[in-house]
Amino acid sequence: MTKAAESWSEVSKQCVEKLKNLQNAAYSKACEIGKLREDEFNVINHGDFWVNNMMFKYDDNGNVIDHIFVDFQICVYGTPALDLQYYLNTSPREEVLIIIKIC
Repeated sequence: MTKAAESWSEVSKQCVEKLKNLQNAAYSKACEIGKLREDEFNVINHGDFWVNNMMFKYDDNGNVIDHIFVDFQICVYGTPALDLQYYLNTSPREEVLIIIKIC
């Protein structure tokens, strides 16, 4: 991504430098975020929590009356923020993202 950003005239040199610095620290930061914290609230995370891994049951009027999660291949015990972050980066409609940004 850094190499591509260097060729984009819209991206400032300062932003490219930040991306370069981030690439050196991103893996270790991601590992740190995923570490289990025994003194925090923890749950069993799905690990691939997005709308295509949910099945919905509808009534005759098209209202959701039940749902289940499927495809439990990447479960991990840890902060519920992991699944929430994954879902918010993959599944909401644009209107939902705009409301989140406003809040």
